[in-house]
Amino acid sequence: MTIGKRLAGSVIILLAVVALGVGLLSYAAAYRAVEQQLADAAPQMAAYGGMIIRAVLDRQLALVQATALRPDMRSMDWDVQKTIMEEETVRLGFMGMGVVMPDGTAYYPDGTTAQLGDRDYVKAAMAGSPAVSNVIISRVTNSPVMMIAAPIPGPDGAPAAVLIARNDAVWLSEVTDTIGYGDTGYSYVVDGSGTLIAHDNRQYVLDQRNFIKEAEENPDYARLAAMLTRMTTGESAYDSYVFEGRERIFGFAPVPGSAWSIAVGAYQEDVFGHVGGMRVSILIISGIFLVLGLGMAGVLSRAISVPVRKTAAMLRDIAEGEGDLTRTLDARGSDEIRDMADSFNLTMGRIRSLVGAIHDQADALSSIGEELSAAMTESAASVNQINSNIQSLRGQTGAQADSVRRAIAAMERIAGSIRELDKHVEEQAAAVSQSSAAVEQMLANIASVSQTLSHNAESMQELAAASDSGRSDLSNVSASIRDVSKESDSLLEISQVIQQIASQTNLLSMNAAIEAAHAGDAGRGFGVVADEIRKLAESSGEQAKTISAVLMKVRKAMEDMTVDAEHVVGQFEDMNVKIVAMGDRERGVRNAMDEQGHGSREILDAMARLQELSNRVKTGSGAMRDDADTVRDETAALERLSAELSAGMTEMAAGVAEINTAMTGVSDLGRGNREAIEALRAEVGRFKIG
Repeated sequence: MTIGKRLAGSVIILLAVVALGVGLLSYAAAYRAVEQQLADAAPQMAAYGGMIIRAVLDRQLALVQATALRPDMRSMDWDVQKTIMEEETVRLGFMGMGVVMPDGTAYYPDGTTAQLGDRDYVKAAMAGSPAVSNVIISRVTNSPVMMIAAPIPGPDGAPAAVLIARNDAVWLSEVTDTIGYGDTGYSYVVDGSGTLIAHDNRQYVLDQRNFIKEAEENPDYARLAAMLTRMTTGESAYDSYVFEGRERIFGFAPVPGSAWSIAVGAYQEDVFGHVGGMRVSILIISGIFLVLGLGMAGVLSRAISVPVRKTAAMLRDIAEGEGDLTRTLDARGSDEIRDMADSFNLTMGRIRSLVGAIHDQADALSSIGEELSAAMTESAASVNQINSNIQSLRGQTGAQADSVRRAIAAMERIAGSIRELDKHVEEQAAAVSQSSAAVEQMLANIASVSQTLSHNAESMQELAAASDSGRSDLSNVSASIRDVSKESDSLLEISQVIQQIASQTNLLSMNAAIEAAHAGDAGRGFGVVADEIRKLAESSGEQAKTISAVLMKVRKAMEDMTVDAEHVVGQFEDMNVKIVAMGDRERGVRNAMDEQGHGSREILDAMARLQELSNRVKTGSGAMRDDADTVRDETAALERLSAELSAGMTEMAAGVAEINTAMTGVSDLGRGNREAIEALRAEVGRFKIG
């Protein structure tokens, strides 16, 4: 796989991991924030709902109690009481009203009677306290109803009878219909035993459903029954359960001054619907970033891989093609690619100079080899001539003196040739030593460059680690800022809820003031309370608006900080990518220098072998020179000792045999030297240096 593809793949994988990680963390944080907001707000909403129900109950009780306190109602004149109850039933919207006497008998204007002395709400009213019943089955209508009772004081102030008013069983459900969390939320009320007395499903109220008891037979209601049990104990908390296949989330709180408890909540998919939409948005944004990252990775990988491919192609052409060392890289720009091109061109210039020097020395050695070969040919001819002369001397003793003179002359020529050969061999050895020193210097330079590249690689790794650490720390700061921004959104929603509650409370206070005005002097105190409630609601609304304005400013500042932090994180990521790419280029140059060092060491080994051959030629030349001196001495002795001609001829023949052997060795060395020189010239000739 090419560097460009690896770089592009790495960038894409990194972007995918970062986008997926940030998306999952954002989704999880949003889900937890909504869940925490619901856990905090739902019980409060339930408590506010309980206060609203308490206010409605108090209003109903106040209406019945105000009727019971009327002087004409206290007269205990049935005809008068009957007229009052008929009028108030129509005006107040009750299903019916009646009077319960101390013996427990209830009398209604239509002539109906019933025995209600055992009812709890009647007992409480007989004891002097107004009361509201749970949903019960009426003994008059034989249908579910809710009863309101208030004592009718006698002349001594003690209850002389009880005024009762009958409401439809679902009238409280109409109140709870206005209380709910969100657009689809709803609320319901249970009594002290867990029986539903208000619900958006009216049939549950009419059927007096009790899921605590039903859970004993149907385990599907176990979680619901557990929450209802907590409600019957007066607990204020938050819980969830599955009912009819849908997850529901509720906060619950007791209704003040009663054994009732109200639950306020909504469906889970509605509450967390916005979070699900955010998940889709995160996926879309992640996809956009991946596409942008793909384009950026392509541009970046091309900017890095194209110069590297050009360098690799040029090196391949030098190694496998014509070996043109005159080619250079285009060094433009001001980045690391420019530095690499400059270093490559400088290195090629030094190699070109070295190959040129080796080429010149190879030409010189070739000339020396040719001269040495000619000298060896001449020496071989001379030795053959000497041998012929010896044979002639053996057959022609009379021509001994002339042969000896010719032999002396021939030996002088041989000695001169040998001295010339020795000189050429010394020059060859010096040239080889110089070439070896140049190659060793080049190896030292390559080693120095490789060491420098290694130090640079370590520095790049430290820089990359520092950059990655900075990017990670800044990402953590950005994530914290986003979390704070999301929490401010939760506070804004809570502020809006407070404003809505203040508005509803204001409406209730106005309603209470109107009813207090209808009640006259008896409702004057209640009117003062309603006015104070209105002032409190207006003050709460204004404070909530002020808080919302401050929170909007805080959220705007957090969003600006998040954008700045994300911009800096992007710069860190770009810097880290460039650092990694520069490290890869440094490793490529170091590998190239290692290969160049290996080739230089091979040239140095060839130089060492050439030096060894030169030494062997020099040694053979010295031996041949010594043999030539010996022949010359022997020839002079032959001239002086002509009397010992036979012995001298035998000794001369032996000397000629030795010379012939030495000449054969020298000739072989000359051929080997020539072949080595030709091989060196052929190898150096592959490179074009000018």
